[in-house]
Amino acid sequence: MLQIENIIFQDTFQLVLSVILFGFLIVEHTYNYNTRASLEQLSSRSRLEDLDLPKAVSEKKKQEVLVGYRNFMQREQMNQKHFMMRMFQ
Repeated sequence: MLQIENIIFQDTFQLVLSVILFGFLIVEHTYNYNTRASLEQLSSRSRLEDLDLPKAVSEKKKQEVLVGYRNFMQREQMNQKHFMMRMFQ
């Protein structure tokens, strides 16, 4: 009878240890998942802040205005040269 009780005790003890270990694994997995999710969320937020869309739009418009101004000035310079050439003909 004592031998049966020992076997039952050992089996119960191993079962309890397995349940405790499984619980620790679940907690560890949850902790790792939450940590990774938090880091990914922070990283994606940083990338969105780096985009700075209004600044990019403003820069694009500025470049378009500068190109237009440069073209206008080149035309004016050509017109002046043409006018000067006509004066000496």
